Amino acid sequence: PGDAFAYGVLVWETLTGQAPDLLKAVYGAEKFRGPLLAGLLKALADGHRLPMKTLDDKWADSSESAGLSRWKQLMADCWQLEPSMRPSLIDELDDSFGCIVDSSV
Repeated sequence: PGDAFAYGVLVWETLTGQAPDLLKAVYGAEKFRGPLLAGLLKALADGHRLPMKTLDDKWADSSESAGLSRWKQLMADCWQLEPSMRPSLIDELDDSFGCIVDSSV
């Protein structure tokens, strides 16, 4: 389950070409002030995740954007707050393979 969350972040980072910074996305500050882990856990508990709009912006003008919805669903599944609701690593890899086969993204 912890691997699933990290895998979702890796997929986001790969598709956007950006370093993930949830605290900046949520709080809008250049640098979060306060205990980092506490801020991250609060943001996650409040339902915040890395922005999918970043993916939409990057792939909007691409002919490869059709397969983006499967990747977004995979990330959403990986980012479930409750670890038992996240897919297993085998399921993630299987879904990733399906995303690759279905699209060029």
